Amino acid sequence: MWYVVQTKPRDEIRAKEHLEKQGFEVYLPLITRDKVIRSRIKRVVVPLFSRYLFLSKDSINQNFTLIQNTRGVCNLIKFGGVTAFVNNEVILTIKKGLDCYKEEQLVKNGESVKIIDGPLRGVMGIFLEKNPEGRARILVTMLSNSHELHIEHFQLIPCII
Repeated sequence: MWYVVQTKPRDEIRAKEHLEKQGFEVYLPLITRDKVIRSRIKRVVVPLFSRYLFLSKDSINQNFTLIQNTRGVCNLIKFGGVTAFVNNEVILTIKKGLDCYKEEQLVKNGESVKIIDGPLRGVMGIFLEKNPEGRARILVTMLSNSHELHIEHFQLIPCII
């Protein structure tokens, strides 16, 4: 079982490092995503769950004060005064999902895609290619005509028609 730890804003990695230095087993799921920084698209590594990480119950000797006083940690998540925990199966599912996730394999040329963000949310089309700037070229049919769109790659998900 794993405890859920809330961290200070944008301090997940610092909290993880300090907890590991104290001998705790910590799991912080990270993903790579495209982010616009100064009008350029850059690949950044960010936590899957902003402000949260997981701490193995096996590595804790019930010294919760030590955890809460760790740099970068806000507190342990509690419900009704009882410390919250997550089963091993949930953590394994997250790990497997992240291991299988590769952006290049997420959408292949010719596959159906759905736009999940922006003014065209919900529109479906065909993925043509990803250009070097990190934008996707898709073909959509609107008003009985086919149109080629250039859209951020992270705004697309594969879909089954």
